[in-house]
Amino acid sequence: MHAMNRWTYGGSFTVAGTDQSTRSEYVRSTIHKLQVPTAGTKPVLLIVSLEGIKVCGPEGKEIYMSHALRRISYATCDPSRGQFSFLAREPRGHLNLQYCHTFFTGSADKGCEGGTACPDLILRA
Repeated sequence: MHAMNRWTYGGSFTVAGTDQSTRSEYVRSTIHKLQVPTAGTKPVLLIVSLEGIKVCGPEGKEIYMSHALRRISYATCDPSRGQFSFLAREPRGHLNLQYCHTFFTGSADKGCEGGTACPDLILRA
């Protein structure tokens, strides 16, 4: 298990596109346009494990989101922006319907921490 502190939820969006190339470009351009939230957001704790990713309250007591590893198809980071994003299906959602969830940290070097942990876990599953 790998707990990552001091993240801010940046938002979620539905991934659009009919083929892999279109969907990849859509995700790439959309997460690049997202800005670090400045007001009205709460800090979150990201817990990454072989079971998946949990988004919790800062103390880890409240679970805001929980995504099993089998539903996560992609994770990426932009270390220069301190941004971490992953794509996941909803538990009972359509197989082709995915959401991209994005998080920011105040420290650029911490952005890659999530991005390197998640792809490694996905590959091991």
